Parts: sequence; C-alpha cells; structure tokens
Amino acid sequence: MSQLVWRVLLSLLVLGCGLRSAQAAASEYDFSAATKQLSDNLALYAGGNVLVVVQQGDREIFRYQAGATQEDTKYGLASCTKWLSGAIILRMHEKGLFTFEDEVGKYLPFFNDYSNQNGVTGSVTIQQCCSMKAGLYSTQQYDWQMNPFMTLEQTVKKIPVDVPLAFPPGTKLAYEGNGLQAVGRICELVDPQGRSWRTIAADELFTPVGMANCDYNYFSDKNPVIGAGVQGTARAYLRFLKTLMNGGVTPEGQVYLPPRSMRHFLVNQTRDLPEHYSPCPDPPEIYPNNTKPDYGTASWIMVDDPNYPQSKEAIEVASPGGFGTWPWIDRKRNLRGIIYMFDSPNGGTKTSQNNLKVIQAIRDAIDAVGEPAKPSAAIAASTLTGWAPLTVSFSASGSTDPEGDALTCVWDFGSEAVLGSTTSRTFSEPGSYEVVLNVTDCKGTFAMTSVTINVTAPPPSGQAKGAGANSYGQLGDGTTTARKTVVDAAGAAGVVAVASGQSHTLALKADGTVLAWGLNTSGQLGDGTKTTRLTPVAVPGLTGVVAVAAGNGHSLALLSDGTVRAWGVNKSGQLGDGTTTMRLVPTAVPGLVGVAAIAAGGTHSLALTSGGAVLAWGANGKGQLGDGTTTTRKTPVAVTGLGSGVARIAAGLTHSLAVTTAGAAMAWGDNAYGQLGDGTTTGRKAPVAVTGLGSGVSAVAGGGYHTLAVLADGTVKSWGRNSNGQLGDGTTTTRKTPVAVSGVSGALSVAAGSGHSVVRLSDGTAKAWGSNASGQLGDGTTTKRLSAVAMTGVSGAVSVAAGGNQTILAAAP
Repeated sequence: MSQLVWRVLLSLLVLGCGLRSAQAAASEYDFSAATKQLSDNLALYAGGNVLVVVQQGDREIFRYQAGATQEDTKYGLASCTKWLSGAIILRMHEKGLFTFEDEVGKYLPFFNDYSNQNGVTGSVTIQQCCSMKAGLYSTQQYDWQMNPFMTLEQTVKKIPVDVPLAFPPGTKLAYEGNGLQAVGRICELVDPQGRSWRTIAADELFTPVGMANCDYNYFSDKNPVIGAGVQGTARAYLRFLKTLMNGGVTPEGQVYLPPRSMRHFLVNQTRDLPEHYSPCPDPPEIYPNNTKPDYGTASWIMVDDPNYPQSKEAIEVASPGGFGTWPWIDRKRNLRGIIYMFDSPNGGTKTSQNNLKVIQAIRDAIDAVGEPAKPSAAIAASTLTGWAPLTVSFSASGSTDPEGDALTCVWDFGSEAVLGSTTSRTFSEPGSYEVVLNVTDCKGTFAMTSVTINVTAPPPSGQAKGAGANSYGQLGDGTTTARKTVVDAAGAAGVVAVASGQSHTLALKADGTVLAWGLNTSGQLGDGTKTTRLTPVAVPGLTGVVAVAAGNGHSLALLSDGTVRAWGVNKSGQLGDGTTTMRLVPTAVPGLVGVAAIAAGGTHSLALTSGGAVLAWGANGKGQLGDGTTTTRKTPVAVTGLGSGVARIAAGLTHSLAVTTAGAAMAWGDNAYGQLGDGTTTGRKAPVAVTGLGSGVSAVAGGGYHTLAVLADGTVKSWGRNSNGQLGDGTTTTRKTPVAVSGVSGALSVAAGSGHSVVRLSDGTAKAWGSNASGQLGDGTTTKRLSAVAMTGVSGAVSVAAGGNQTILAAAP
C-alpha cells in the first residue's frame, strides 16, 4: 500500500473515531472547579491574558480563555522549548549520528578534562545534558546559553571556560540550559548536511509535525538558545502533544518518532538523586503524591507510573516555561493540555502554583467519571529465533481495545518505524533485536509492548554422507548396498545437521528445510507416502526448522518459533499429538511452545524448553519419560526434578539423558546394562546423577544400551553395554560408571548407534568404534574396533549421527 493511500485511510479512520468521540456528552466531566481556580486567580496571568485548552483524543474537553490570548497568538515559550528540542535531538539520534552514552568531549574536545576549582571532575555525557544532571548549572551572570550576541558555537565554547562543574556529572539534579546548548551544537557538527540548528529544527520538527509559525528566534536571530529560544503558538504546541500521545504518529498519519524514542520522555532519569537546583516551587504537598517532580529527557516527570521502578515510566509529563506557558500530557487520563500565556520574565513564578491546582482540578474531574478505557498491545511473531538472514512476520492481531475502537499500530525496529497491523522484517546480521509495538486507539490512549528476536550466525554446512547399513537406502546414495567408507547422499548439499533412526535419515539444510531418505513404511520420511526412498526427498511443509531428531520409526523437527513437528509411527504416542495414529506428514505437537531442543529415543521423545525444563512423551515401559511412572504418554509430561536448569538433552533406545547448566549429567529409564551410569543396573523412573560427572559435561548421546559424554576438555567418557567395544575403552567389558574413551581428544560432539559410537573432532575429522559388521565405522573394513579409529576420507565435519547400524555425517564434499 502506498504511503498516500495509507495516509488517506488513516485520516478517514481518525475522522470516524473523532466523530464518534465528539458524540459523547459534552458535559461528561465537571470542570467547574478548574474554571473557578482560574477565574479567582486571573490577575496572575499576564494581566488577565490566558488560554487553557485540554484535549482527549480528537475532541476538546475543556477550554478557558481570557483576554486577547488565542490559539494562534505567537509567544516566547521559554523552557517549554526543552521538550521540543528534546524531540529534535531524538530525531537526530534516530539517524544514528550519536548515542546518548557518548561523552560531549567526543564532539567538543574543549569539554574534556572538565573540572572546577574545588577539584570536582567528570566526563559529561549527552544523556546527562538532556536530563539535567550534567553539573553545568550556572548563575545568570555566566548563562552564556541565552547570550543574544553570540552564535551557538561561540556560546558553547564559553561554557566550559566560565561554568565550572557544580557537582560530578550524574549525581544531582540541577535544572539548566547549558547542557542542551552543547547538545544542540553537537547536532550541527554531526549533521551530514551541515545544517544549522534552526534549519534542523524546521526539517526535523516544525515541518513534519505541522507546527506553523514556530522558530528559534525569541532571544535573537543569532543564538537559537536550544533550551529556551522557541516562539510559537498554542495550536502548534498542541499538535506536538497530540503526536506524542498518538505514539509518535503525526495527525496526518506519518511516523514522527518511533515508540522506543518516545520512551525517553517517559523514563525517570533523576529519581533518588539529590536536588542541587530546581525551579519547582515548594511546598511538596501541592504536587501529586506530595512529591516534587523529577526529570526525564528534556521534560519534567510530574507523576511516576505506580509500577515504578519496574516500568520506569511516567504517567504525567510536562515542560513548563518561565514566561508562564505550561504544556502537559497525562497518560492515565488520556489527556493533553496547555496553559498558554506570556509574562516575561517571571510569569512562570507567578502562576506555577495556581497551574498545579488547575491541573489537579482537571484530574479530579476526570477521576470522578473514571479513567478512559485503554487498549492492550500484543505481538504475534512468526518466529523468535533463527539463523541470519531471518525473515519474521509480525502481527498486532492480539491487540484489543475494550470499546472496540480501531487501533493505529506503529512497529519500531530501532532503525525505522512502520505503520500497520501486520508487517515483516528481515534481520540480516546476528544479534538480539527488540521490536516495539505501540497501539493507539481513536481517543489517543496508547499501549506499548515489545518482543526480542534472537538471530544467530548460520552454522557451517556440508554434504550429507554416510557409511554402513543401507538395506533401505538410509545412506541416500541411490542404492541398497552397504558401504565401508563414506559415500555422498545424492543432492544433499548445504546441510547443517543430520539425524538417523533405525533405518532412515534426516538432514537439515541451511535454509531451514529438511530432507529425508531411507525406510518409510511408517511415514517416517514425512513426504505423505509410505514409499521407501533411496535418495533424499524434501519433507513438505517444513520451513524455519532449526533442529531435527530421529527415533526408530518416527521423526521430529524443531521450528524457529519454538514449536515442534512430528511424523511417522505413533503406536506409543511418540508423536505427542494425543493419539496413536500414524502421521505421514509433519504434525504439530499440541501445546508445545518455547522449545529450545529436541531428542528422539527408540519410541519416545524429549523436548527442552527455553526455560530449561524437560518434557517427555511416548513409550514409558522402562521409565524413560522420567515422570515417576511407567505409563505411556500420548502428550508431553514434565520430567521429575528437571523443571529448570537443563542445557542439553539426548535419548537412547529406552533411556534418556540431560546435562544441567552446571555441566552435570543426569539419566533415567532402562539400566539393564548400566547405561544410566549410576553404578547399578536398576532402572530409574526419575533422573539420577551419573557417577563422577557432576560438572564439566558439554554434550551427551544415547545408543542402544550405552551412553557417551563429551567433557569440556575435549575428551569423551562412556558407559553401559560394551559387547561390541562400543565404549571404546579397549575392552568388551560392560561398565556401570563412566570410563575414558581411548585415543580421543578435541571432541565436539558424539553420536551413539545400536552398537557403535562416533565422535566429531575439532579438526573436522571423525572417529568411530564398536560394531562394524555393516561398515558403519567407515574405516574401509567390517572389523569390530575396541578403540577409536579414523573414518576414512572425512574432513570438514559439521554434524554426526549414528543410526541403527549406519553413521551419517555432514562434512566437506
């Protein structure tokens, strides 16, 4: 949709909402107390010249006018300017021209080594300048920021010479204008077009927001005075406030500031800091909650959110000026307002206490009726994690408004903001990206939420290949001939991970799709048939896959959105869909979300959540689900004692394994051959610790009746059945506790088959040991090996898997 069409539709939407709002009873609120407060004290307001306008959404709810002051009367705004300058600075920040953590001295070297005669030193940051805690407080005698005879550049050079630090930066609140003056000069210096502040202000605020008849010429046409120099109108300032209340979207439907920038005005920057100087009058009891205001970014924080410090946001923000004008926003009551007057030089001092009482009367009038209903914001993302480049679709469909209003949605991606209830974005580089959604209803009430997208570098890829048994084409070379050395699976390049079941194989490609080949009598290839495949075929309907796992006759895939798909045999409920129905195509495991890893045993399945909890489903005759029973489960159940703190999972034929975040190995299920490693042959229906492996374990693998573990030092340990030498310790002695695998160092990952084992090494090679009747060790023989031997011709290995009697790799062609 073109920007023009979108703007027209948005304008019609806003118009419709405005008409509906205007139809509400005009006498909805009783503002008589506010009117009386103004009338009784009218003499305070520049000889009786004042205009007060309060708006809620697209309707005006209160107006008080006395004397000659009108909405288009042009006045000097004094410190009301700071809020406007803050918006301009945020626009420049959005362009990536500086960060708020940057030291001022980075752009203005004469600010380096700043100190005062009492030895107070410190580096002043841009954020400190914008939030009144830079320590640049000065008396009027040295208030160079307002000198009408100097340029912006000249005044800024005077500041570090004549304005000593009043306190170490960041330690106190001191209201002043020197800090903003310095940041204004920085904006000129970093601007790629070399614009002056006045041109920047016109381009970055007055024109895009439609603030007619505004400029920075009050004090002179030479010095713009960044913190106090704007002259403008009440109408223009109300447009600015409406833009802020509308989530950064102008009245014409253009994104002016993205939501994350809007937060700068709301976040309290000085709470709990002592006050060095504040113009806010005493006593504290005239303020809401009996608390004098704090400061955010270029605006006063009048009232904190009740959830502070969790939210760290304000519900009422203002920017009063010394000449008497007082603009404010009240998010709780969904209003924006301005008390507009001009009384130089001390109008603000005369009227501030009365203004506070007027605003309190307005609050009371609205509270007597009740707060406006507010929308809720919710983000639906097609995925939360994945490899770069990662394309994510976003929807605000879960966002609601209690009154049924249409919502204006602004998506903030950091580098840009876009309008619309749905959008998508491709994240090209690895990193964590916060995506912010701001929704605004027809009356201007808004809600904000965010989601984090984690993008990782794509893993290295290789050619899928294999050695060993091939009766059902599980090597994928187009034949059913067993191979004693590795052969390529046809057309299976660009593979980042492999998995192999009893007689079928899966390969995950770098683009998030999946290939499958081998035995298919139970639909384990997921191609919608029961036809055995001698070469790889695509698993239809699978995209965004980040991991695969294969059991005896079933298959699993983990998607980047944290959900799981399963297909194949389901007699024991190993597909987790609540049935025992065979599935020929990938089927979602209901209710399974937030999954970080998967594993497939013989006839059972495991999932690890992002919170470190382990879930299991399927056959449970040996206790391999770890739920304290031997009851088969057709849907996922929690593994006892592993509700958090798990980093890795694996599954053998009838036993299961986990590695904790502390590096400890845990095991449960069948233990007839000591494959749980706890020194016994007693089966376990809940996890037990593996003897001697309380730390330092980085990966585990389960085979037919044996187990392998990679240690942090690159060595491998093994335990369980050893009749074919699958433990690799040079013997055929079964072990009930871990023993070292001979001749292995630099191990990265391991895989265990029915009676053999494989390790992938840091140099890109692979070694194998154990049963070799089908050539599954890939050393060119069918000789059983009691210790590790190199797989012939393997280099650049990125993934290894062991099936029933075959070894599968992704490695260099």
